[in-house]
Amino acid sequence: MENMSIPSVVSHNNAEDTNFSTTDYVTVQAINVSMATLSHMITMKDQMYHILIPSMVLTSLFMVVGIPGNMLVIAIYCSTMRRRRSKKFIILLAIPDIINCCFAMPVEIAILTNFWDFDNPILCKVSRFSTFLMNNITSFVLLGIAIDRYRTICRPLKPKFTLTDSKIAAAIAILIAVSSAFPALLIYGTYQPTPGQKTCLIDNRMESKRYPFIFTMFIFAGNIIIFITLSILYVLVGRKVCRGKHFGSEPKIVLGVKRASSTVSAHSSTDIGDSLRASTVWRTKFLRGIQKRPSRANSVTSCQLSNAIKCKQCACKHEDVRPSSGSVRVIMGRKPGAQMGRKHGGIKVRAGRTTLMIFIVTLCFVLSFVPYLVIVTMRYVIPDLKMTFTEKSLYNFFLRSYFMNSAVNPIIYGLVNQQFRREIKRLFCRCIKKRRPERDLIMLN
Repeated sequence: MENMSIPSVVSHNNAEDTNFSTTDYVTVQAINVSMATLSHMITMKDQMYHILIPSMVLTSLFMVVGIPGNMLVIAIYCSTMRRRRSKKFIILLAIPDIINCCFAMPVEIAILTNFWDFDNPILCKVSRFSTFLMNNITSFVLLGIAIDRYRTICRPLKPKFTLTDSKIAAAIAILIAVSSAFPALLIYGTYQPTPGQKTCLIDNRMESKRYPFIFTMFIFAGNIIIFITLSILYVLVGRKVCRGKHFGSEPKIVLGVKRASSTVSAHSSTDIGDSLRASTVWRTKFLRGIQKRPSRANSVTSCQLSNAIKCKQCACKHEDVRPSSGSVRVIMGRKPGAQMGRKHGGIKVRAGRTTLMIFIVTLCFVLSFVPYLVIVTMRYVIPDLKMTFTEKSLYNFFLRSYFMNSAVNPIIYGLVNQQFRREIKRLFCRCIKKRRPERDLIMLN
């Protein structure tokens, strides 16, 4: 009987040993899988960090250049530059740029340095909304500048925008900019492709819906429309400026009534001035007629002026109107390198460095957004795009190319605008002079 009981005890002990070894084996396997997963995640994070190094360097460079540069632009244009419409436009451009440099770029650097560990959906949403909003405002400001340049150079005789018109246009532009950027607050958030990996991208709840695609296509179409409109306006402005260059060798008639001189009576000057203000169409026809007869351009009578603009009464006789009289000036050319200008009915139109500077700013804005729009479109057209290490690095590098627009504008102002350069030098000289007395005082003590 005792021998009969031993096997049962042994078998019971073996069963316990077998159960213990199975549990231990499962635990070891789970630990191995966890270690392998953790090792894979660390490898992916390390690889992603090296992929994003060029993007971090680029964004940091834009931030370091953009913050002091835009602060200088606002300080100089608000305090020292002359009052012009272009001054207001440049200040309006600098405000969204400095917000991008002070808020959007630091958040972007934080995302890049902790790409798979960034879990802050609120900061992600606000930063993306701010970026879209500031870029939209910049687009509308550049569009307003282009319209202003076009009206100034190509349509100088039309009435200018009033202060009320400008305020209404600004309110409409801000409303459109806010409404078009608002979906970013709903679409962006924490994206988690695998457990343990979180980043700032399209929210997982929105990934399977069509809203992100519709929003991206809306932004893409809006930017394309603005780019095409800017291109058309500046092509028309450039064509007008290039046509103005041909007047360098031919006599250029400039109409404008000043004070009555000794050769033309005050009464006839007043009549001519009233007629010029009343009929711009006939004035243009007179210009064309004089340009077709350059041989007679040196002697233009006040009666010819009156007949050309349908003046019913002419009180003057056939007396020559000298160029010095101020009523009619015949310019036999212009100096090389001078600012190109034309007068339309007493209104002088210049296409100088301001137009060139704004055109370069607009061109840089368009070029900075083209890579971003192409890459975002590729993301939706080819979702499973296979890329090498170098291709991923270039992909992320150009994905943030739109930040260039917020940093490059002060550099353009410094290169093109001579007065801006002078004010910067004067500002630095003042700072150096203030520091010198402090150093001398320290040395004396």
